[in-house]
Amino acid sequence: MMKNKIKDGLLSLFIGLTLTLTGMTMGLLMAMFQSKDAGIRYGFFKTVYFENRAQGDGSIAMTLGLTNAYRPLILSVILISGCVYLFFQVYKSLDERKKRLLEDV
Repeated sequence: MMKNKIKDGLLSLFIGLTLTLTGMTMGLLMAMFQSKDAGIRYGFFKTVYFENRAQGDGSIAMTLGLTNAYRPLILSVILISGCVYLFFQVYKSLDERKKRLLEDV
């Protein structure tokens, strides 16, 4: 029983991390294509940034990366993982109840 809860906890942590990284990627892509103008754009609660600059020779220099705002990342992983873990536990309890009710019939 305890082994299953640990397994569910690790699985929910992995799902929370995956969904957070997906959100960060989507935020970065939205920031990249937000405008044609040069400048810095932020995405996913200002945790990722994209900057493009016009160079003197007509080329464009682009940089992207993480800002130092890690709190939104940590909170989103914790909240998503917690919701997924809660969903797992509710589903398992409802499934056990269904099995008990079907056995009684």
